[in-house]
Amino acid sequence: MDKIDTTKTLRIILKNPNGISSNKSNLEFQYGLARSCLLGIGVTSIAETKLDWTNTMIYHTSRWFRQT
Repeated sequence: MDKIDTTKTLRIILKNPNGISSNKSNLEFQYGLARSCLLGIGVTSIAETKLDWTNTMIYHTSRWFRQT
């Protein structure tokens, strides 16, 4: 992807991972979030995560999103 000025451009990405593991060692998911940040992605949208986002068991997944 081309470099962008993140103060003037909003880059949005939509990904269908067909399920995300809430396991605390889900390195593939963590890598994807870190890569999105490096690419200047301002909004990350994920479909079909197969997670109950109100469940406290997904603490690590929610934390990765907030940190990124």
